[in-house]
Amino acid sequence: FVDADKKRTWEYYDLLVSRRLLAPDGLLLVDNVLWKGQVLERLEPAAALAGSEAALALPAAERRSMALRDALHGFSTRLASDGRVQQLLLPLRDGLTLATLAPPEGPGGLAAAAAASAAEQAGEEPAGEEKLVAGASG
Repeated sequence: FVDADKKRTWEYYDLLVSRRLLAPDGLLLVDNVLWKGQVLERLEPAAALAGSEAALALPAAERRSMALRDALHGFSTRLASDGRVQQLLLPLRDGLTLATLAPPEGPGGLAAAAAASAAEQAGEEPAGEEKLVAGASG
């Protein structure tokens, strides 16, 4: 469960995943990923960025909140494109992200299982490694 310095959320996550500290069947939880709903405001074209000139005119507390919002937006954006994990963002309160390691590719992995399933649904006989996977699951 990652509930720490929001500006460094990606660093914590990357450390856990890259050093294989997350078990293969482990579940990583990251809280506050919607930051009081402000992360969604970040998607608006007119949204000021924390370091922008417009933001400098705001009170310090608002600038801090914007910096956290931008950091959490960056975390979620990077996480969505990280092929090492599968993730789900639950829009509960301030947002909760769940992440697990992605299944391995290759024989017996997700790609082979998907190919075998598609062939089976199409009424075709799976070929090669897909046949082994299909036989193992059914």
